[in-house]
Amino acid sequence: RFYARICARGAATATDDAASQTDDIHEDGAALEDFHLVDLALRSIPSGQDWRECSALDLSTQQLDSIPKAVLHMRRLIELRLYHNDLVHLPGVIGGLTNLRWLYLNFNRLTRLSPAIGQLAQLQYLYLDHNELRDLPREIGNLQQLKELYLNNNQLQC
Repeated sequence: RFYARICARGAATATDDAASQTDDIHEDGAALEDFHLVDLALRSIPSGQDWRECSALDLSTQQLDSIPKAVLHMRRLIELRLYHNDLVHLPGVIGGLTNLRWLYLNFNRLTRLSPAIGQLAQLQYLYLDHNELRDLPREIGNLQQLKELYLNNNQLQC
């Protein structure tokens, strides 16, 4: 199992630093399974890696206002951490990440969720607290494996 964690606070060239560090990880050509890019002020995922085999991705505490397209093609993802970003909505293609069990979207600016959230049949933990959600799509009721759902500190009304 391969794991990498790259952290930096206030790095002026965070994206370049992250990309160069990920180049060093794969000298043997092995696929990366867990990847944590924390507090790097990224706006996209560093290129040059095959992210499709990744099973855990931590993009928390970035400046992301949307989910990077590369993430939406990571079909093997089991855990996705996107907390403490600037996300406003959850795109419909999120429904293609059918292996997700943990989805951390807390501490963003989400105002709505795509009904495609209901396609995440394996999802067990969904963190939506500290957002700006006013309602939830009916499809959230399709999440039969869901064990924990965090909704506090939103603008939800009955």
